[in-house]
Amino acid sequence: MGQTTESLYANPRQWIEAAVVEDRDRVAAAFASLTEREPAVSIEYRILSRMAPSAGCRTVAFRFRDAARHLIRLTALPKTSRERKRRRPQTQALHS
Repeated sequence: MGQTTESLYANPRQWIEAAVVEDRDRVAAAFASLTEREPAVSIEYRILSRMAPSAGCRTVAFRFRDAARHLIRLTALPKTSRERKRRRPQTQALHS
């Protein structure tokens, strides 16, 4: 919730504190599998929100490897339920 890029680089696991306490272990396990064995993960969980007690979040994450197959980066694309609802009319207009 409002972390700076610098603070996330200094503490890479800080983002998980945005997940509600009850979902954190499940989210951490999903992302651990990404670094260990899965090429990508897709997970839905609840995040803490200033506007509501919690909000839904769907995150798709995947890993990047170099030519020698060494892991070089993990990337996650989170979308909150509010973002998905806001974009739904745009998506429907594109497909009309």
